[in-house]
Amino acid sequence: MSLHTASPERVARSWLLEKLLGPEKKKEPARGVTPPRALAMSPREREAVLDGAYESLKNELIRAMKTEFHGLDQAEKRIAKRHGIDPLFLNWYVVNGQHWPSMPSRLKNALKTMQSARMWFGEVPSSWQRMSVPHMEEAPSRDAALKELGEWFLKNFVSKVERKFTNVVWAKSRDLLDVFQGRGKGSKAQASILLLRDFKNRLGEDRFQLKPAVRRMVELFD
Repeated sequence: MSLHTASPERVARSWLLEKLLGPEKKKEPARGVTPPRALAMSPREREAVLDGAYESLKNELIRAMKTEFHGLDQAEKRIAKRHGIDPLFLNWYVVNGQHWPSMPSRLKNALKTMQSARMWFGEVPSSWQRMSVPHMEEAPSRDAALKELGEWFLKNFVSKVERKFTNVVWAKSRDLLDVFQGRGKGSKAQASILLLRDFKNRLGEDRFQLKPAVRRMVELFD
Protein backbone atom coordinates (compact mmCIF):
# COMPACT_ATOMS: atom_id res chain seq x y z
CA MET A 1 0.00 0.00 0.00
CA SER A 2 1.08 3.55 -0.62
CA LEU A 3 0.90 6.06 2.21
CA HIS A 4 -0.19 8.67 -0.35
CA THR A 5 -3.16 6.74 -1.75
CA ALA A 6 -4.42 4.40 0.98
CA SER A 7 -7.42 5.43 3.07
CA PRO A 8 -7.51 4.91 6.85
CA GLU A 9 -10.08 2.15 6.27
CA ARG A 10 -7.70 0.34 3.93
CA VAL A 11 -4.89 0.75 6.44
CA ALA A 12 -7.08 -0.77 9.17
CA ARG A 13 -7.73 -3.79 6.98
CA SER A 14 -4.07 -4.44 6.24
CA TRP A 15 -3.40 -8.10 6.96
CA LEU A 16 0.10 -7.36 8.19
CA LEU A 17 -1.12 -4.74 10.64
CA GLU A 18 -3.72 -7.18 11.91
CA LYS A 19 -1.10 -9.89 12.31
CA LEU A 20 1.34 -7.62 14.12
CA LEU A 21 -1.17 -5.89 16.39
CA GLY A 22 -3.33 -8.94 17.03
CA PRO A 23 -5.87 -8.64 19.84
CA GLU A 24 -3.70 -6.09 21.69
CA LYS A 25 -5.40 -3.17 20.00
CA LYS A 26 -8.82 -4.34 21.21
CA LYS A 27 -8.10 -4.35 24.92
CA GLU A 28 -6.57 -2.11 27.54
CA PRO A 29 -3.08 -3.12 28.71
CA ALA A 30 -2.73 -4.44 32.25
CA ARG A 31 -1.80 -1.97 34.96
CA GLY A 32 1.94 -1.32 35.01
CA VAL A 33 2.41 -2.71 31.49
CA THR A 34 3.66 -0.27 28.88
CA PRO A 35 1.41 -0.50 25.83
CA PRO A 36 3.05 -0.86 22.41
CA ARG A 37 3.66 2.43 20.62
CA ALA A 38 1.38 1.40 17.75
CA LEU A 39 -1.71 1.76 19.98
CA ALA A 40 -1.08 5.48 20.21
CA MET A 41 -0.57 5.84 16.44
CA SER A 42 -3.10 6.80 13.84
CA PRO A 43 -3.83 4.30 11.03
CA ARG A 44 -1.70 6.33 8.63
CA GLU A 45 1.18 6.43 11.08
CA ARG A 46 1.03 2.67 11.43
CA GLU A 47 1.04 2.28 7.67
CA ALA A 48 3.99 4.66 7.44
CA VAL A 49 5.98 2.32 9.70
CA LEU A 50 5.28 -0.62 7.37
CA ASP A 51 6.03 1.47 4.28
CA GLY A 52 9.33 2.46 5.81
CA ALA A 53 10.15 -1.18 6.55
CA TYR A 54 9.43 -2.17 2.95
CA GLU A 55 11.52 0.65 1.49
CA SER A 56 14.36 -0.17 3.86
CA LEU A 57 14.37 -3.82 2.81
CA LYS A 58 14.24 -2.90 -0.87
CA ASN A 59 17.11 -0.44 -0.57
CA GLU A 60 19.24 -2.88 1.40
CA LEU A 61 18.62 -5.60 -1.18
CA ILE A 62 19.69 -3.27 -3.99
CA ARG A 63 22.77 -2.25 -2.02
CA ALA A 64 23.68 -5.89 -1.39
CA MET A 65 23.42 -6.68 -5.10
CA LYS A 66 25.61 -3.73 -6.05
CA THR A 67 28.39 -4.81 -3.70
CA GLU A 68 28.68 -8.24 -5.35
CA PHE A 69 29.33 -7.15 -8.94
CA HIS A 70 33.08 -6.89 -8.45
CA GLY A 71 33.20 -10.52 -7.36
CA LEU A 72 31.09 -11.49 -10.37
CA ASP A 73 33.47 -9.68 -12.73
CA GLN A 74 36.47 -11.48 -11.24
CA ALA A 75 34.76 -14.88 -11.41
CA GLU A 76 33.80 -14.23 -15.01
CA LYS A 77 37.43 -13.55 -15.89
CA ARG A 78 38.69 -16.67 -14.09
CA ILE A 79 36.11 -18.95 -15.69
CA ALA A 80 36.65 -17.52 -19.16
CA LYS A 81 40.41 -17.94 -18.85
CA ARG A 82 40.01 -21.53 -17.67
CA HIS A 83 37.93 -22.33 -20.76
CA GLY A 84 40.14 -20.41 -23.16
CA ILE A 85 37.65 -17.77 -24.22
CA ASP A 86 37.56 -13.98 -24.03
CA PRO A 87 36.02 -12.73 -20.73
CA LEU A 88 34.33 -9.92 -22.62
CA PHE A 89 32.66 -12.46 -24.86
CA LEU A 90 31.43 -14.46 -21.87
CA ASN A 91 29.97 -11.26 -20.47
CA TRP A 92 28.31 -10.54 -23.80
CA TYR A 93 27.05 -14.10 -24.07
CA VAL A 94 25.22 -13.75 -20.74
CA VAL A 95 23.67 -10.39 -21.57
CA ASN A 96 22.81 -11.30 -25.17
CA GLY A 97 20.73 -14.23 -23.93
CA GLN A 98 20.81 -16.11 -27.22
CA HIS A 99 22.26 -19.49 -28.17
CA TRP A 100 22.24 -20.69 -24.57
CA PRO A 101 22.67 -24.47 -24.24
CA SER A 102 20.15 -26.78 -22.59
CA MET A 103 20.47 -26.72 -18.79
CA PRO A 104 18.41 -27.21 -15.59
CA SER A 105 15.72 -24.58 -15.08
CA ARG A 106 17.24 -23.19 -11.84
CA LEU A 107 20.57 -22.68 -13.60
CA LYS A 108 18.87 -20.94 -16.51
CA ASN A 109 16.92 -18.75 -14.07
CA ALA A 110 20.22 -17.85 -12.41
CA LEU A 111 21.65 -16.76 -15.75
CA LYS A 112 18.50 -14.77 -16.53
CA THR A 113 18.87 -13.04 -13.17
CA MET A 114 22.53 -12.29 -13.94
CA GLN A 115 21.50 -10.98 -17.35
CA SER A 116 18.80 -8.77 -15.84
CA ALA A 117 21.09 -7.52 -13.06
CA ARG A 118 23.84 -6.52 -15.50
CA MET A 119 21.39 -4.74 -17.76
CA TRP A 120 19.39 -2.85 -15.12
CA PHE A 121 22.34 -2.01 -12.88
CA GLY A 122 24.36 -0.83 -15.88
CA GLU A 123 27.11 -3.39 -15.32
CA VAL A 124 27.72 -4.03 -19.02
CA PRO A 125 30.85 -2.94 -20.95
CA SER A 126 29.89 -0.72 -23.88
CA SER A 127 32.22 -2.63 -26.22
CA TRP A 128 30.12 -5.81 -26.10
CA GLN A 129 27.50 -4.17 -28.33
CA ARG A 130 29.91 -4.45 -31.26
CA MET A 131 30.38 -8.19 -30.85
CA SER A 132 28.80 -10.97 -32.88
CA VAL A 133 28.24 -14.68 -32.31
CA PRO A 134 31.56 -16.58 -32.66
CA HIS A 135 31.94 -19.58 -34.92
CA MET A 136 30.19 -22.78 -33.87
CA GLU A 137 33.43 -24.60 -33.14
CA GLU A 138 33.80 -22.38 -30.08
CA ALA A 139 30.41 -23.45 -28.74
CA PRO A 140 31.60 -26.30 -26.44
CA SER A 141 33.96 -24.03 -24.49
CA ARG A 142 31.43 -21.25 -24.53
CA ASP A 143 28.62 -23.43 -23.18
CA ALA A 144 30.77 -25.03 -20.49
CA ALA A 145 31.92 -21.60 -19.31
CA LEU A 146 28.35 -20.31 -19.25
CA LYS A 147 27.13 -23.20 -17.11
CA GLU A 148 30.04 -22.86 -14.71
CA LEU A 149 29.38 -19.14 -14.39
CA GLY A 150 25.72 -19.80 -13.65
CA GLU A 151 26.64 -22.27 -10.92
CA TRP A 152 29.11 -19.78 -9.43
CA PHE A 153 26.41 -17.09 -9.49
CA LEU A 154 24.02 -19.27 -7.51
CA LYS A 155 26.56 -20.42 -4.93
CA ASN A 156 28.24 -17.06 -4.42
CA PHE A 157 26.44 -13.95 -5.69
CA VAL A 158 22.92 -15.12 -4.84
CA SER A 159 23.80 -16.79 -1.54
CA LYS A 160 25.71 -13.72 -0.29
CA VAL A 161 22.94 -11.33 -1.27
CA GLU A 162 20.33 -13.59 0.33
CA ARG A 163 22.34 -13.82 3.55
CA LYS A 164 22.65 -10.03 3.79
CA PHE A 165 18.97 -9.57 3.00
CA THR A 166 17.94 -12.19 5.58
CA ASN A 167 19.93 -10.36 8.26
CA VAL A 168 18.13 -7.13 7.44
CA VAL A 169 14.72 -8.85 7.50
CA TRP A 170 15.58 -10.35 10.89
CA ALA A 171 16.60 -6.99 12.34
CA LYS A 172 13.62 -5.15 10.86
CA SER A 173 11.27 -7.79 12.27
CA ARG A 174 12.49 -6.97 15.77
CA ASP A 175 11.94 -3.28 15.11
CA LEU A 176 8.35 -3.90 14.01
CA LEU A 177 7.63 -6.11 17.01
CA ASP A 178 8.93 -3.36 19.31
CA VAL A 179 6.49 -0.91 17.73
CA PHE A 180 3.43 -3.12 17.40
CA GLN A 181 3.72 -5.54 20.33
CA GLY A 182 6.15 -3.93 22.74
CA ARG A 183 9.86 -4.24 23.40
CA GLY A 184 10.99 -7.83 23.80
CA LYS A 185 7.59 -9.29 22.94
CA GLY A 186 6.43 -11.46 20.07
CA SER A 187 8.14 -14.05 17.90
CA LYS A 188 10.85 -12.62 15.69
CA ALA A 189 10.82 -15.77 13.56
CA GLN A 190 7.09 -15.43 12.87
CA ALA A 191 7.40 -11.68 12.28
CA SER A 192 10.20 -12.24 9.76
CA ILE A 193 8.00 -14.67 7.82
CA LEU A 194 5.17 -12.12 7.74
CA LEU A 195 7.52 -9.30 6.77
CA LEU A 196 9.04 -11.31 3.93
CA ARG A 197 5.58 -12.21 2.64
CA ASP A 198 4.60 -8.54 2.77
CA PHE A 199 7.81 -7.60 0.96
CA LYS A 200 7.12 -10.02 -1.89
CA ASN A 201 3.52 -8.82 -2.18
CA ARG A 202 4.55 -5.17 -2.30
CA LEU A 203 7.39 -5.87 -4.72
CA GLY A 204 4.91 -7.31 -7.19
CA GLU A 205 2.93 -4.04 -7.20
CA ASP A 206 5.84 -1.61 -6.91
CA ARG A 207 7.21 0.29 -9.88
CA PHE A 208 10.87 1.29 -9.82
CA GLN A 209 13.69 1.17 -12.32
CA LEU A 210 15.55 -1.83 -10.94
CA LYS A 211 12.46 -3.97 -10.29
CA PRO A 212 13.10 -6.61 -13.02
CA ALA A 213 16.50 -7.50 -11.59
CA VAL A 214 15.42 -7.29 -7.95
CA ARG A 215 12.33 -9.42 -8.57
CA ARG A 216 14.37 -12.13 -10.29
CA MET A 217 16.88 -12.11 -7.45
CA VAL A 218 14.16 -12.62 -4.82
CA GLU A 219 12.73 -15.51 -6.83
CA LEU A 220 16.08 -17.31 -6.52
CA PHE A 221 16.12 -17.14 -2.73
CA ASP A 222 15.52 -20.48 -1.01
